[in-house]
Amino acid sequence: MITIEFEDKGQDFLEWDIDSESGKVVDCRPFQASIWTKFYVALHDQLEIGDQVDICEEPIDYSSTEQYFRTVNYKIISVKEV
Repeated sequence: MITIEFEDKGQDFLEWDIDSESGKVVDCRPFQASIWTKFYVALHDQLEIGDQVDICEEPIDYSSTEQYFRTVNYKIISVKEV
């Protein structure tokens, strides 16, 4: 499990727990878990402080050019392997 913390710009989410194998967001705090837990994080095993997160609504296939990614507007301020 990887826990990332986002900079606080007044949004309703500050932390995500991400499955280390699949990259799926499995929890979100303090709010909006029902929204964010349907997403997968691209390059989840390479996240660093200062990065922004790219997400996709389906398991990520790095060989596909057909997947649609969105970028979360908040930078990471902490990455912890739990």
